[in-house]
Amino acid sequence: MTYKIDDLFFIPYDNKLTINKTDIVIDNRLSNLLLFLCDNPNIIFSRDELIDKVWHGSIVTDQVITQSIFELRKILKQHGQHSDGYIITVPKRGYKLDATVAIVNAKSRAQQLHDDNDIKLYNPDLNYPLPKDKVTLNNIKHLLISTALIFALVSIIYSHDYVSTSKINENYYLSLEPRYIHIVMQPEIKNNSLLIGVIEKTLEYLKYYKDFRIIYNGSYQKLSANKITFSSSNNNGINYLHVEYINNISNKKTLDRKYPISKGFIKDSIGKLLRDLLYSFNIDIRKSDISKLTNELPDKPSSVINILASIGGLYVNDKHSETLRVINLAAQESPKNPYAVATSYIFHLSILYTKENMNNPVKIKELNTTTAKKFEYFIENKINTPRLLEAMAMMALSEGNPLNAKAFLNKIPYKRKTVLSYILHAKISESIGNNAAAEEYYYQAIIESPSPQVLTLTESLFFNSNISHIKKN
Repeated sequence: MTYKIDDLFFIPYDNKLTINKTDIVIDNRLSNLLLFLCDNPNIIFSRDELIDKVWHGSIVTDQVITQSIFELRKILKQHGQHSDGYIITVPKRGYKLDATVAIVNAKSRAQQLHDDNDIKLYNPDLNYPLPKDKVTLNNIKHLLISTALIFALVSIIYSHDYVSTSKINENYYLSLEPRYIHIVMQPEIKNNSLLIGVIEKTLEYLKYYKDFRIIYNGSYQKLSANKITFSSSNNNGINYLHVEYINNISNKKTLDRKYPISKGFIKDSIGKLLRDLLYSFNIDIRKSDISKLTNELPDKPSSVINILASIGGLYVNDKHSETLRVINLAAQESPKNPYAVATSYIFHLSILYTKENMNNPVKIKELNTTTAKKFEYFIENKINTPRLLEAMAMMALSEGNPLNAKAFLNKIPYKRKTVLSYILHAKISESIGNNAAAEEYYYQAIIESPSPQVLTLTESLFFNSNISHIKKN
């Protein structure tokens, strides 16, 4: 297989780049790196991801990654058309191949090389008579080659169907992306705000431990190496969330379990489900670490239900008023819980900006004044959760203080970044004139969750942002 970037051809199995009839041989280390980037153009990868995907988890230093990127970029810059050598550094996030990559099959590539090559091959005159009474080395060589070609042709004819089938299976197998998880929700779940909230919260926690990409529909679901199916049932008055996980690489089902989703069970069930999923993905995490995550939710069971129902309500188009009602209840029932208070503020402020005729500076100021007093309690008690920091960043942006907002967001650990974090980073970047960084963050947010709600929030929160070119893609 050959990859084409502008006028540059990359032949990975030969560790070779070709441009203008000139071959540039690169070492296997750079070839593997370029092959991975060509298979995943315009996607940002962190150093850890590159170590995992290119160096297969080997112990390598940051210097090895930096040096490899530098060498490859230098070669591409010298021989390509991109001013930065196609490989872009995204500050604090990683690297990406900034190029349109085309795959050229062997036949068309060979034809192109043949058409472009000015070197003439010597062809002997086939009509030149050979001595009939003299056996030459060339005669023997030609005979052996002809015989070999006949056997090869027969072998190809008989094995064609087998090879074709094997090739299709091999291509499918090699196309699977271990980071992609295809999520399937059975019909009985799609209008159940509570169950959707449980699922979304669990998947959010799961992504903290590995950079998974959640796929709900579209062409990418065919590339997903993982599939999780959610359904529900009721037994003796208790609702259950049934979860099945299948690894498409091994074609094995490693999780098939029901979790009680009723008052008093939910918080514990989320912890058990998260632990089971991590185990299925061969990720070993201590129970105490999982408990730290789930303990961010309120202790009061009814508050947990209301918070999760509000999260799920965002995905059900006709339940926005119900979403506000239940999140208000959660904040009232658990006024000292930072997750409940912060989520309530985030929802209310988002609606003030995104709903038509709701962008009222007076109402925004009133909301900020009321909520600031609640935030002071958490600050005085040194409570600094990621959700609370997101809410404080939103308040700072609504008051025209992007630098303060950035300071809050920078306190959030990288693995705890959410879609909202990326949107807020984008708004901060855009407000201080860094449009390139803003586009990167908008793109990341929409890739992580291309839902209508995220698109609306991205466009309308604080000020209008033009993301039409991202939506088209």
